[in-house]
Amino acid sequence: MLIKAYLHAKILLAHYKQALSSAEKQDNKNKIQQAINSLNSACQQLSQYQD
Repeated sequence: MLIKAYLHAKILLAHYKQALSSAEKQDNKNKIQQAINSLNSACQQLSQYQD
């Protein structure tokens, strides 16, 4: 179950990174970057439980 959540978060990260590169407004870029940061943090936490 945790591995599934980790993989979903990684997929979302890829989508958000793509959205970040195509975002035009700085406000949108900031919001997307915040989401990326949150997902990276979640991935780090989830990776501790993968063993």
